[in-house]
Amino acid sequence: MHVLKAGIVGLGFMGNAHLQKYMRLEKEGYPIKLAAICDVDEAKWKGKITEGNLDTGSEEIDFSKYRFYRDMKEMIEQEELDFVDLC
Repeated sequence: MHVLKAGIVGLGFMGNAHLQKYMRLEKEGYPIKLAAICDVDEAKWKGKITEGNLDTGSEEIDFSKYRFYRDMKEMIEQEELDFVDLC
């Protein structure tokens, strides 16, 4: 079975919502893996989450398992991704 490798660009409110969903899908055994995250705000790399007006989930995030990038082009060139989620 082929596991889809994804990258997220933008870890704001919507990026966090998508991150929470990728984590849930991985935990439930779906063939998807979030491999990399791109955001220019390095504080988000350490867990600073942007809050919004919707409940997007509040699961503890282990950011050490993701590779972080400041530049989307670099992330795409360095990673073997099946798709990029623009948030």
